[in-house]
Amino acid sequence: MSDPHDAGTARASLAEIAALLASKAHPEVAEEVLRAHDDPEGYVSAFADRLDDRGVDEPVDDLPWIALIDALSDRGLLAEFDWKEDAAEIRAQLAALESRPSADPWALLAAAETAPADLRFPARLRPPLPRGRRGPGRTRHRLRLLPRGGPADGARRRADPARRPS
Repeated sequence: MSDPHDAGTARASLAEIAALLASKAHPEVAEEVLRAHDDPEGYVSAFADRLDDRGVDEPVDDLPWIALIDALSDRGLLAEFDWKEDAAEIRAQLAALESRPSADPWALLAAAETAPADLRFPARLRPPLPRGRRGPGRTRHRLRLLPRGGPADGARRRADPARRPS
């Protein structure tokens, strides 16, 4: 296995990640990321305005990652949020993404929230529970009700675990 800190391995990994996130429609994303890796000073001078917004005025260790985020954002492939953003701003940025789903997920969510409870998860869409298998919250114990005491106590019942089938 190659050393992940090796410059060649890091460069190849950055190129693969950029190509994966930007797809074939935007090969210039990988080019910008590799330029930030190969020639940090040249990248900083070429993209000084963009980097000034981030407070970067000289090469830093994570410059290729900053280049990746900026390149994806400039092409509408990434939305960058702050924890203080309100829901309307987040929704507007997500709606503007080139890579958003074809169906509006917000409309689907709104439809699911306003649907009657019995229509939210139709029984035909629920997966059947496996029989005799253990899972979260399920056991293989069966309960049977046994009378407690004599005939006067017949109305009171107690539950005892039945023997497991062999």
